[in-house]
Amino acid sequence: RFQVLSMSGVLYDFDGVVAGSRMSKPLIATVARPAGPSLVNYLTLFCAAAAMLMAAIALSQTMAQASATSASQASAASLEAALASLNSSLIALQTQIDAIYLALPELQANITALQASDESIGAAAATIAAALPSLQANLTALSASQETEPASRSASSTATEGQYQVLLTAGARIWVSNNAGASFTPINAQANWEVVRVSASGQFMIAAGVNGGVYCSYNYGQAWAQISAIPSNPLWTLAMSQSGQYQLAVPLGTPASLPFVSSDFGRSWAPAQAAGGGGIGASWGAAGLNQGV
Repeated sequence: RFQVLSMSGVLYDFDGVVAGSRMSKPLIATVARPAGPSLVNYLTLFCAAAAMLMAAIALSQTMAQASATSASQASAASLEAALASLNSSLIALQTQIDAIYLALPELQANITALQASDESIGAAAATIAAALPSLQANLTALSASQETEPASRSASSTATEGQYQVLLTAGARIWVSNNAGASFTPINAQANWEVVRVSASGQFMIAAGVNGGVYCSYNYGQAWAQISAIPSNPLWTLAMSQSGQYQLAVPLGTPASLPFVSSDFGRSWAPAQAAGGGGIGASWGAAGLNQGV
């Protein structure tokens, strides 16, 4: 610690003069100025200037060190924040990878099922392609076998719009037209036909013959099959709703015979039941139902 008296009579108090030390506050004290310049005064002034220079250098070094430390701390904080953000991104990425890994078995199963479906479609396409020549041959044969309207007709029934028409011949086949009667095709369903009914669309048909049972068709008269649930009574009368959903088959002139009913377009049949239960056998003469359905 030392003190320096300036030319103006101000006394400066210094605490340490080595690099890195700090300069204390000036101790201001006004003293009497020596009379006239002297060597002592010049030396005093020089020493004061040198001391102030050294103090300024020390202060500058201290500030530089403090600034470097602050910059280093700020840089470290920034780096730490960047590392934290990167770590969060890595965690999120790992979560997505885990989800994909868990979904891989299901994805593999879907791919396998899709491949199997493709193979089934390919097999079906091959089957259809193989059947096309046979289908074409059948169509050609059907076209060649078409005959003109037969001379003898014992009964007929026509769909509402008239596109599908049916002809029955006694002891022979059924003849069907799908072009409003322009031409008829014989169907191999031989019986002594007596009665036929056709739905409004022409898709559903039912016919009966003497001692031949009741036959039905679900494909516009192209194929016929005997209804096994209905016995082969000598004679039947038939009724059908407009849609073909409801059908009646009633035996005629046979004592205690049961009528049969169908509510699923003739696919299944059951004996008619009385309101209180039990069959309703009688000697029937006719049958009918409304055409609104």
